[in-house]
Amino acid sequence: LSPQVPGSRHYDINVRAQFAGHLTDIRHAGLKKISAALKLPPPLEEGRHYKWDKELLQLIKPFATESMSKAAQAAVQVAKSTDITVSGDGTWQTKNFASKHGAAALLSSCPSPKVIDIETCSKTCNVCTEVEIQKIEDINDFVKRLKHTLQVIKHQCGNKKLSDGKPISGKGRNTGNSNK
Repeated sequence: LSPQVPGSRHYDINVRAQFAGHLTDIRHAGLKKISAALKLPPPLEEGRHYKWDKELLQLIKPFATESMSKAAQAAVQVAKSTDITVSGDGTWQTKNFASKHGAAALLSSCPSPKVIDIETCSKTCNVCTEVEIQKIEDINDFVKRLKHTLQVIKHQCGNKKLSDGKPISGKGRNTGNSNK
C-alpha cells in the first residue's frame, strides 16, 4: 500500500502518477492507457483528476519555490557575486499573441543552468469573477440597437403596404435620413 502524502488525504502513488502525466504531457488519457497496459488499476476518474489538479499545484508550489531558491543561491556561489547573468524565455499558448495564457522562465547562466524563476501570464483577470457586476444602460447603446432594429424592420417590409395603406418609408414615415 502506498503511503499518504503528509498533510493530505492523497496517496503518494496517485500524486506521482498525476505529476508524471503533467511532466510527460499525457495527462489523464495517457495515464489510463499506461495503467491498462501494465495491468494496474486505472487512475482517478477524469472529473476528480482535473479537480485534484488544483490541489496538486498547491502541493508542488513549495517544492518548486525551494528548488528555484537553491538554484539562485548556487548561481550566486558560482559567480561569487549577487550580480549574476540570467537567460530568459517565454511563450504564449498559441502563435501571434492570440492566446490568453503564456509562461516565462529565467535560467542561471552558469555551467549547469537551472531554473531560478518562472511566471505564468494571463490576459484575463479572475480576481473579480465572484463579484456581481451591474450593467448600467448607456443611452448611445440603446439608440444604436433601436436604429438597427428599425432598419431591419424597414428592410423586411420593403414596399409592403401597412394597415393604413401606405409603405413603411416615404413622406412622414420611417426614412433613412431620420434614422441617422
